[in-house]
Amino acid sequence: MASTQRKPADALPLVSVVIPLYNAAADLNGLLDCLARQNYPIDRVEYLLVDNASRDRTALLLQAAAPIQPNLKPLSQPQIQSSYAARNVGIQAASGEIIAFTDADCRPQPDWLTRLVAPFVDRSIGLVAGEITALPGRTLLEQFADRQAFLSQRHTLAHSPPYGQTANLAVRRSIFAEIGLFRPYLTTGADADFCWRVQQQTEWKLAFCAGCDRAASASIAPE
Repeated sequence: MASTQRKPADALPLVSVVIPLYNAAADLNGLLDCLARQNYPIDRVEYLLVDNASRDRTALLLQAAAPIQPNLKPLSQPQIQSSYAARNVGIQAASGEIIAFTDADCRPQPDWLTRLVAPFVDRSIGLVAGEITALPGRTLLEQFADRQAFLSQRHTLAHSPPYGQTANLAVRRSIFAEIGLFRPYLTTGADADFCWRVQQQTEWKLAFCAGCDRAASASIAPE
């Protein structure tokens, strides 16, 4: 019978959470609050937030937050205007065995990271996609998108071949050394391209974590 005991903290993998930021001043405090509420052991996670040449106060707010949240690491990608280029900066600076991705307009639930990392106990799993749910819509269009579950990973995972969106995705760090980073000059779809390359070039499997919900703005299309 499988044990139901919780793993000791030092047995859990070190996780690096990479989040690109562009003109995210309005979203940053809410995001940081959700990261601070994660129940994954604080000494087993680092948060790498990458400012992508924002024109608002994002960089200033990020630098101000760093001393308050010791596992928060502010980074910058000023050369290439692409969230995937920003994610690549985070990946290259990461020290975790697992690299998790979400976005600035997302509001991860407290157990998001714990649940997202859990499937990696299966050594054949290389990528884990978590579900995406929309925040309550303010406009009729947003409310319609919410009812239709347009943001759901179930749509992208039903694609052939399947892929996960970086709004809620975790990847073994070793895979980036194996097949390379995101294509930095793409402004959309580089998460699909990456997942497809993994499945075409390696034996790693993509898993879906149905309980790994995190809320996202319905007004911004996932990248």
